[in-house]
Amino acid sequence: MAKKSTRSPEAEIAAQALAAKTLREVLGSDANDAELFHDMVEGETSLFEMIDAIYDSIGADQEIIDGIDKRVANLKARQSRVEERIGWRRAKIEAALMVYGDKIERPEATFFLSNRAPSVIITDEAMIPAKYFVQGDPKLDKKLLKKDLDAIPQRLAEELAKPEDERLPVEEIPGATLSNGFQSLNIRVA
Repeated sequence: MAKKSTRSPEAEIAAQALAAKTLREVLGSDANDAELFHDMVEGETSLFEMIDAIYDSIGADQEIIDGIDKRVANLKARQSRVEERIGWRRAKIEAALMVYGDKIERPEATFFLSNRAPSVIITDEAMIPAKYFVQGDPKLDKKLLKKDLDAIPQRLAEELAKPEDERLPVEEIPGATLSNGFQSLNIRVA
């Protein structure tokens, strides 16, 4: 019978594997009898018990991982709900400021609306001219597209200021337009 060890299964398994190897060498050609060798290893070493103990530890660790995964999923769902609640509350303050019409200073923060620049809206990417795509994998260069979309009203005004017979056509950019600018809530603390 194998003697009990005070070492952990993780520390003991190498010693038990070495004992099984030594047993194989001692048995010589008899070690080729799989049933005999199995019985000898089982009777003379703690190798199988160490394997079982480590496997149990793996199962316990997997349960911890599963618990953490579930906890993370619950916290992410909670985070999402809290973020939605913040957005809803900000929208309420924003609506109140639109009615009030000015900034509001409170002890902990100042609330005001600011105008946001229009953003690019892609209506049909396939129609957008190639010059607005970044080289390599086709990727839209939204900065260049926005710059040129922003310039259209200025170019149109310049052309309209010229005599009619000197005007050049100002072309829109197919497949893209600008959104209307909008106001959004700003909160300044301190």
